[in-house]
Amino acid sequence: MLPGRTDTPQAAAISRARFLSPMFSIVQVFGYGDGTAEHLFERECSVQRRFQKIFEESRAPGLPPEVLARMTAAAIPWRIEPSGERLLAVAFDAGRDATALHAANRQACAAAARIGAAALPGVTDVVPALATVGIHYRPSAVSAAADTAPFQALSAALSVLLAEPLGASTASDRVVEIPVCYGGGHGPDLEEVAASRGLAPDAVITLHSAAPVDVLMLGFAPGHPYVGKFDARLAPPRRTTPRTAVPAGSIGLANCQSVIYPMVLPAAGT
Repeated sequence: MLPGRTDTPQAAAISRARFLSPMFSIVQVFGYGDGTAEHLFERECSVQRRFQKIFEESRAPGLPPEVLARMTAAAIPWRIEPSGERLLAVAFDAGRDATALHAANRQACAAAARIGAAALPGVTDVVPALATVGIHYRPSAVSAAADTAPFQALSAALSVLLAEPLGASTASDRVVEIPVCYGGGHGPDLEEVAASRGLAPDAVITLHSAAPVDVLMLGFAPGHPYVGKFDARLAPPRRTTPRTAVPAGSIGLANCQSVIYPMVLPAAGT
Protein backbone atom coordinates (compact mmCIF):
# COMPACT_ATOMS: atom_id res chain seq x y z
CA MET A 1 0.00 0.00 0.00
CA LEU A 2 1.14 3.56 -0.67
CA PRO A 3 0.02 5.80 2.21
CA GLY A 4 2.26 8.71 1.31
CA ARG A 5 5.22 10.34 -0.41
CA THR A 6 8.48 11.73 0.98
CA ASP A 7 9.42 14.27 -1.68
CA THR A 8 6.60 16.83 -1.51
CA PRO A 9 6.62 20.32 0.05
CA GLN A 10 3.16 19.71 1.54
CA ALA A 11 4.45 17.16 4.06
CA ALA A 12 1.82 16.70 6.75
CA ALA A 13 3.82 14.71 9.31
CA ILE A 14 7.34 13.64 10.17
CA SER A 15 8.53 10.05 10.46
CA ARG A 16 11.87 9.47 12.15
CA ALA A 17 14.24 6.66 11.34
CA ARG A 18 17.55 5.67 12.91
CA PHE A 19 20.26 4.67 10.44
CA LEU A 20 22.41 2.18 12.32
CA SER A 21 24.86 0.79 9.80
CA PRO A 22 25.39 0.19 6.10
CA MET A 23 22.98 -2.59 5.23
CA PHE A 24 22.32 -5.00 2.45
CA SER A 25 21.34 -4.99 -1.19
CA ILE A 26 20.06 -7.83 -3.34
CA VAL A 27 19.13 -8.27 -6.98
CA GLN A 28 15.58 -9.22 -7.93
CA VAL A 29 15.19 -11.25 -11.14
CA PHE A 30 12.00 -10.80 -13.14
CA GLY A 31 10.67 -13.10 -15.86
CA TYR A 32 10.65 -12.28 -19.54
CA GLY A 33 7.40 -14.06 -20.34
CA ASP A 34 9.15 -17.13 -21.74
CA GLY A 35 9.70 -19.02 -18.49
CA THR A 36 13.41 -18.09 -18.32
CA ALA A 37 13.26 -16.75 -14.78
CA GLU A 38 11.18 -19.69 -13.59
CA HIS A 39 13.71 -22.14 -15.10
CA LEU A 40 16.62 -20.31 -13.46
CA PHE A 41 14.80 -20.24 -10.14
CA GLU A 42 14.06 -23.98 -10.26
CA ARG A 43 17.69 -24.72 -11.15
CA GLU A 44 18.94 -22.53 -8.29
CA CYS A 45 16.60 -24.31 -5.87
CA SER A 46 17.95 -27.66 -7.04
CA VAL A 47 21.54 -26.49 -6.52
CA GLN A 48 20.61 -25.06 -3.13
CA ARG A 49 19.07 -28.35 -1.98
CA ARG A 50 22.16 -30.25 -3.13
CA PHE A 51 24.50 -27.98 -1.21
CA GLN A 52 22.25 -28.04 1.85
CA LYS A 53 22.39 -31.85 1.88
CA ILE A 54 26.18 -31.90 1.50
CA PHE A 55 26.50 -29.21 4.16
CA GLU A 56 24.30 -31.00 6.69
CA GLU A 57 26.14 -34.29 6.16
CA SER A 58 29.58 -32.76 6.61
CA ARG A 59 28.98 -29.98 9.11
CA ALA A 60 28.88 -31.86 12.39
CA PRO A 61 32.32 -33.52 12.20
CA GLY A 62 33.95 -30.13 11.50
CA LEU A 63 32.49 -28.27 14.48
CA PRO A 64 33.45 -28.83 18.10
CA PRO A 65 30.48 -30.06 20.19
CA GLU A 66 30.81 -27.06 22.52
CA VAL A 67 30.41 -24.70 19.56
CA LEU A 68 27.30 -26.51 18.31
CA ALA A 69 25.88 -26.28 21.83
CA ARG A 70 26.52 -22.54 21.99
CA MET A 71 24.76 -22.00 18.66
CA THR A 72 21.49 -23.37 20.04
CA ALA A 73 21.91 -22.11 23.61
CA ALA A 74 22.68 -18.50 22.70
CA ALA A 75 20.31 -15.77 23.87
CA ILE A 76 19.21 -15.56 20.23
CA PRO A 77 19.81 -18.95 18.57
CA TRP A 78 21.62 -18.86 15.26
CA ARG A 79 22.67 -21.26 12.53
CA ILE A 80 24.91 -21.31 9.48
CA GLU A 81 23.51 -22.32 6.12
CA PRO A 82 25.02 -22.57 2.61
CA SER A 83 23.54 -20.52 -0.21
CA GLY A 84 25.12 -21.63 -3.46
CA GLU A 85 28.81 -22.26 -4.03
CA ARG A 86 30.27 -18.98 -2.70
CA LEU A 87 28.00 -17.80 0.11
CA LEU A 88 27.28 -18.82 3.67
CA ALA A 89 24.47 -17.22 5.66
CA VAL A 90 24.39 -16.78 9.43
CA ALA A 91 20.70 -16.68 10.39
CA PHE A 92 19.39 -15.47 13.74
CA ASP A 93 16.02 -16.52 15.14
CA ALA A 94 13.83 -13.46 14.54
CA GLY A 95 10.84 -14.76 16.52
CA ARG A 96 7.33 -13.55 15.79
CA ASP A 97 7.11 -10.11 17.37
CA ALA A 98 8.74 -6.71 16.93
CA THR A 99 10.94 -7.05 20.02
CA ALA A 100 12.43 -10.37 18.89
CA LEU A 101 12.96 -9.06 15.35
CA HIS A 102 14.72 -5.95 16.63
CA ALA A 103 16.99 -8.05 18.85
CA ALA A 104 17.85 -10.41 15.97
CA ASN A 105 18.55 -7.42 13.72
CA ARG A 106 20.98 -5.94 16.25
CA GLN A 107 22.70 -9.30 16.64
CA ALA A 108 23.07 -9.58 12.86
CA CYS A 109 24.72 -6.14 12.79
CA ALA A 110 27.06 -7.09 15.63
CA ALA A 111 27.93 -10.40 13.97
CA ALA A 112 28.67 -8.65 10.67
CA ALA A 113 31.01 -6.24 12.45
CA ARG A 114 32.87 -9.09 14.18
CA ILE A 115 33.19 -11.14 11.01
CA GLY A 116 34.35 -8.14 9.00
CA ALA A 117 36.98 -7.26 11.59
CA ALA A 118 38.30 -10.84 11.63
CA ALA A 119 39.30 -10.66 7.93
CA LEU A 120 39.00 -14.42 7.48
CA PRO A 121 40.98 -15.78 4.52
CA GLY A 122 38.85 -16.08 1.42
CA VAL A 123 36.01 -13.85 2.63
CA THR A 124 35.29 -11.16 0.03
CA ASP A 125 32.22 -9.44 1.49
CA VAL A 126 30.10 -9.42 4.65
CA VAL A 127 26.49 -8.35 4.10
CA PRO A 128 24.07 -7.83 7.04
CA ALA A 129 20.34 -8.04 6.37
CA LEU A 130 17.15 -8.14 8.44
CA ALA A 131 18.15 -11.08 10.66
CA THR A 132 20.93 -12.69 8.65
CA VAL A 133 24.50 -12.06 7.58
CA GLY A 134 25.72 -13.16 4.17
CA ILE A 135 29.39 -14.12 3.95
CA HIS A 136 30.66 -14.14 0.37
CA TYR A 137 33.89 -16.04 -0.21
CA ARG A 138 36.28 -17.47 -2.80
CA PRO A 139 36.53 -21.23 -2.18
CA SER A 140 40.09 -21.39 -3.52
CA ALA A 141 41.28 -18.83 -0.96
CA VAL A 142 39.71 -20.42 2.15
CA SER A 143 42.16 -22.05 4.55
CA ALA A 144 41.11 -25.70 4.56
CA ALA A 145 42.73 -29.10 5.01
CA ALA A 146 43.05 -31.29 1.93
CA ASP A 147 40.10 -33.46 3.01
CA THR A 148 37.85 -30.55 4.07
CA ALA A 149 35.49 -28.68 1.77
CA PRO A 150 35.99 -24.88 1.77
CA PHE A 151 32.45 -24.18 2.96
CA GLN A 152 32.89 -26.64 5.82
CA ALA A 153 36.19 -25.03 6.88
CA LEU A 154 34.73 -21.52 6.67
CA SER A 155 31.63 -22.63 8.58
CA ALA A 156 33.82 -23.99 11.36
CA ALA A 157 35.84 -20.77 11.51
CA LEU A 158 32.66 -18.66 11.65
CA SER A 159 31.18 -20.86 14.37
CA VAL A 160 34.25 -20.44 16.55
CA LEU A 161 34.32 -16.70 15.84
CA LEU A 162 30.68 -16.29 16.87
CA ALA A 163 30.76 -18.70 19.79
CA GLU A 164 31.39 -15.87 22.28
CA PRO A 165 28.31 -13.75 23.11
CA LEU A 166 27.67 -10.88 20.74
CA GLY A 167 27.39 -7.42 22.24
CA ALA A 168 25.45 -4.53 20.82
CA SER A 169 26.44 -3.17 17.44
CA THR A 170 29.04 -0.42 17.71
CA ALA A 171 27.70 1.45 14.68
CA SER A 172 26.84 5.07 15.40
CA ASP A 173 23.19 6.03 15.33
CA ARG A 174 21.98 9.03 13.41
CA VAL A 175 18.44 10.32 13.21
CA VAL A 176 17.00 11.18 9.80
CA GLU A 177 13.71 13.08 9.77
CA ILE A 178 11.63 12.24 6.70
CA PRO A 179 8.84 14.65 5.69
CA VAL A 180 5.81 12.72 4.45
CA CYS A 181 2.69 13.89 2.64
CA TYR A 182 -0.12 11.43 3.33
CA GLY A 183 -3.21 10.81 1.23
CA GLY A 184 -4.66 12.43 -1.85
CA GLY A 185 -2.64 12.18 -5.04
CA HIS A 186 0.54 11.63 -3.04
CA GLY A 187 -0.79 8.69 -1.01
CA PRO A 188 -3.58 7.08 -3.05
CA ASP A 189 -3.92 4.03 -0.78
CA LEU A 190 -4.36 5.85 2.53
CA GLU A 191 -8.15 5.48 2.60
CA GLU A 192 -7.93 1.81 1.62
CA VAL A 193 -5.26 1.11 4.26
CA ALA A 194 -7.36 2.80 6.93
CA ALA A 195 -10.52 0.92 5.96
CA SER A 196 -8.73 -2.44 5.92
CA ARG A 197 -7.55 -1.91 9.48
CA GLY A 198 -10.76 -0.39 10.82
CA LEU A 199 -9.06 2.97 11.42
CA ALA A 200 -9.62 6.54 10.42
CA PRO A 201 -7.04 7.94 7.95
CA ASP A 202 -5.77 10.35 10.61
CA ALA A 203 -5.19 7.40 12.95
CA VAL A 204 -3.04 5.65 10.32
CA ILE A 205 -0.98 8.83 9.93
CA THR A 206 -0.55 9.13 13.69
CA LEU A 207 0.51 5.49 14.10
CA HIS A 208 2.93 5.74 11.20
CA SER A 209 4.63 8.93 12.38
CA ALA A 210 4.31 8.77 16.15
CA ALA A 211 7.61 7.18 17.17
CA PRO A 212 11.16 6.68 15.84
CA VAL A 213 11.76 3.43 13.99
CA ASP A 214 14.89 1.69 12.78
CA VAL A 215 16.20 1.14 9.29
CA LEU A 216 16.42 -2.63 9.48
CA MET A 217 18.14 -3.23 6.15
CA LEU A 218 18.47 -2.17 2.53
CA GLY A 219 17.11 -4.68 0.06
CA PHE A 220 15.31 -5.48 -3.20
CA ALA A 221 17.11 -2.57 -4.92
CA PRO A 222 20.06 -0.30 -4.07
CA GLY A 223 19.16 2.31 -1.46
CA HIS A 224 15.76 0.71 -0.74
CA PRO A 225 15.33 0.82 3.07
CA TYR A 226 13.06 -1.41 5.10
CA VAL A 227 11.92 0.55 8.16
CA GLY A 228 10.08 -0.68 11.26
CA LYS A 229 8.57 -2.18 13.05
CA PHE A 230 5.40 -0.11 13.42
CA ASP A 231 2.32 -0.64 15.55
CA ALA A 232 0.73 -4.06 15.00
CA ARG A 233 -2.33 -2.38 13.51
CA LEU A 234 -0.26 -1.23 10.52
CA ALA A 235 -0.38 -4.54 8.69
CA PRO A 236 -2.73 -4.04 5.73
CA PRO A 237 -3.33 -6.88 3.27
CA ARG A 238 -1.28 -6.94 0.09
CA ARG A 239 -2.78 -5.60 -3.10
CA THR A 240 -4.45 -8.18 -5.32
CA THR A 241 -2.79 -6.55 -8.36
CA PRO A 242 0.81 -5.38 -7.82
CA ARG A 243 1.85 -2.07 -9.33
CA THR A 244 4.42 -2.31 -12.09
CA ALA A 245 5.86 1.18 -11.42
CA VAL A 246 5.87 3.07 -8.14
CA PRO A 247 7.31 6.62 -8.22
CA ALA A 248 10.55 7.44 -6.45
CA GLY A 249 9.91 8.90 -3.00
CA SER A 250 6.83 6.77 -2.35
CA ILE A 251 6.36 4.97 0.95
CA GLY A 252 5.02 1.42 0.98
CA LEU A 253 3.43 -0.27 3.99
CA ALA A 254 3.05 -3.98 4.76
CA ASN A 255 3.69 -6.34 7.64
CA CYS A 256 4.20 -3.46 10.10
CA GLN A 257 7.14 -2.22 8.00
CA SER A 258 7.59 0.53 5.46
CA VAL A 259 9.85 0.81 2.44
CA ILE A 260 10.95 4.05 0.81
CA TYR A 261 11.32 3.82 -2.96
CA PRO A 262 14.62 5.41 -4.07
CA MET A 263 13.71 5.10 -7.76
CA VAL A 264 10.83 3.95 -9.92
CA LEU A 265 10.30 0.30 -8.99
CA PRO A 266 7.58 -2.35 -9.13
CA ALA A 267 5.66 -2.85 -5.91
CA ALA A 268 5.96 -6.42 -4.71
CA GLY A 269 2.30 -6.77 -3.90
CA THR A 270 2.01 -3.67 -1.70
